[in-house]
Amino acid sequence: MLVILNSTNACNLGCRYCSAKTNASVRRDLSEDDCRHLVAQLPAILKEDEPVTWLWHGGEPTLLSPEQFDAMQTILSTLADHLQRTLMQSNAYAVTKDWINVLLKHDVSVGVSLDGPKETHDAARPAINGSGTYDLARANALALRDAGIAVSLLCTLDKTHIGREEMILDWLIEMDMPIRFNPLSRFGRSSESLSGAEYYSFLIDLFKGVLKKRYSGSIQPLEWMSRSVIFDEEATECAYNGQCGKTFFSIGPGAEITPCGRLKKSFGNLRDSTLYELWQSSEWSSLRERSDRLAAGECRSCEIWNFCKGGCPADEDNRLEKAECDAKREFFAWLRTDGLELYRKALIERKKEIRSALELLRAEKDRMLV
Repeated sequence: MLVILNSTNACNLGCRYCSAKTNASVRRDLSEDDCRHLVAQLPAILKEDEPVTWLWHGGEPTLLSPEQFDAMQTILSTLADHLQRTLMQSNAYAVTKDWINVLLKHDVSVGVSLDGPKETHDAARPAINGSGTYDLARANALALRDAGIAVSLLCTLDKTHIGREEMILDWLIEMDMPIRFNPLSRFGRSSESLSGAEYYSFLIDLFKGVLKKRYSGSIQPLEWMSRSVIFDEEATECAYNGQCGKTFFSIGPGAEITPCGRLKKSFGNLRDSTLYELWQSSEWSSLRERSDRLAAGECRSCEIWNFCKGGCPADEDNRLEKAECDAKREFFAWLRTDGLELYRKALIERKKEIRSALELLRAEKDRMLV
């Protein structure tokens, strides 16, 4: 079970596309009491030995004090009989040495939001005062990694990234960190959201660039998409695997329970109802059953159902647009044909080079033995 901890409604950035209700006039933080309620009630909806992942989110979680975080994470760690791991998604703009120490103490892996190189990042993710944030965020991401913390990157793609795939790949090779590319959806204040055709075109160009430059780092969603096509594996991304309402939920300040940060609905509050009661509610149950309804209904004959599962419920308007479904189908059709052929040729070329290198080594060894 993934539990998203919406730690605060405060943020120190003024991202032009933000959909969160951050920087409200009244700041609200997750509390130790909220965490106690959660730990006491979570086992009622978990399977036996089911692992639990805590994901600290926001707002911006590093606007909590390290001491606040330490106290709440210590409470969460008291959950018994379930293997746990802890993640944090941060803009890394307010990371300090004290924060690095407490993240190390609790073995927290950190995802840092960097929207590509300085040019694209600073255009999308300025500070509240309008100044650029890239230089400090990048430096703090490197400081986290140098301290021994597992760091990955999250890049939100908008129209300014289209046509810059090679520049972005060069930047990624220089950063040398795992990354996930998410499309900017039709949320928040942005007018730069991507159509399905634009997003999947970006992924195709990125796929070609990765093969050309022989980059071996982890790039999501290309990695899981390729594995799904080659090995018939389940998608690992919630917007494609039909797990909404089943394997994750979110808790925010005041113990409010919601599906996630994107789907703006509330299931209720742990101070008014138990988590099990909310889990059994008609609204939460309906969300869990959504993919089954689609599989039995309008999506039953879709050739890419196993790669889609009806998409994200927050993107329901997109799913109902034929052009968006067509773009997804065309992408997976390309990946299963032309994409796999490009991958096969790249492997053959690499095999030839390895064979040549081995022959040179053998020749050198024979020369030395003479």
